[in-house]
Amino acid sequence: MAKAILALIAGTALTAVVVAVIVAGAGTQVQGSGAGMSLKGYGDKAKTQLMCGTGAPMRKCGEVLLGDAFSIDVLASAIPPEGYTRFQIVLEFSDSVFNLRQQDGFDEVVWPDEGCDEFGRGEETKDPGQYLITCKRTGSENSGHIGVLANIEFVCKQKGVGVIEILGGTSIAKSSFYFRPAIGGNLVFLKTIDSVQVSCLNPTPTPTPTPTNTPT
Repeated sequence: MAKAILALIAGTALTAVVVAVIVAGAGTQVQGSGAGMSLKGYGDKAKTQLMCGTGAPMRKCGEVLLGDAFSIDVLASAIPPEGYTRFQIVLEFSDSVFNLRQQDGFDEVVWPDEGCDEFGRGEETKDPGQYLITCKRTGSENSGHIGVLANIEFVCKQKGVGVIEILGGTSIAKSSFYFRPAIGGNLVFLKTIDSVQVSCLNPTPTPTPTPTNTPT
């Protein structure tokens, strides 16, 4: 549905696939009762300029001038009662409209329980039109954090409208949480998903002053 809408709007779909995981192994797969993730948009990295909060899917999320940056928060809005120990974010974005802004290391991660910089706990890949980041928490206890997991930055490079969408589903490649205590973990797919639209606009031209004749 979202890709069909994008084809009518502009660019390739900007897709956020968010997965929270625990340890290697398939574990038990169940449908998440109320588990969900959501998006917020900001006009700056400091997040002082809110473009859109959480709300109905496919909502408009502000206008950004060409050459300017904006950022998207990916939030754990509802989690399994048991918590979770790892998440994965996969972004497929319309690189005809947006550029991914590079950040150092795992600076995108805002999750307070993260241990991404420890050996084997974090992974990040950046390819044309796709971005992936995985992070496991420090220690083996489940995290109960509800709130921002990561903040991803983009720059408008082409006039048009892009869509950012969190995908749900029932496969390991779709949005889910992993949690203990089951052996190998429990994989819980999201019941609540989200999507937003961001418009990239041309800057307003600066008016040229009209010359006036000075009487002599």
